[in-house]
Amino acid sequence: MRWSVRHHERPDERAKTDEAQFQYLGQILLILVLALTKLSMTWFLRHLTQMKRIVVACNLLFGSVLGWATVSLFAFAFQCPLHEPWIYSPEKCAGVSSE
Repeated sequence: MRWSVRHHERPDERAKTDEAQFQYLGQILLILVLALTKLSMTWFLRHLTQMKRIVVACNLLFGSVLGWATVSLFAFAFQCPLHEPWIYSPEKCAGVSSE
């Protein structure tokens, strides 16, 4: 019995688009997961103690994390044109290119 290795063809445009969409969604979900983790820990610390200074600090941190998450989500989601935001092109998208 003889085994042969098939050469994979180049992925078609649909596969590339699907991959880009999944990466785009994954990055948005990463921001959400990080924000929810930070909010969860802040909420836990807030209810762990009744010291006024810690409560105020946790409330400030909670607001800061919410602000960071909101700005990050909007900055990432709207860095490229809305008809295909998952396709990153340095010529069309905001931000500094890696070149």
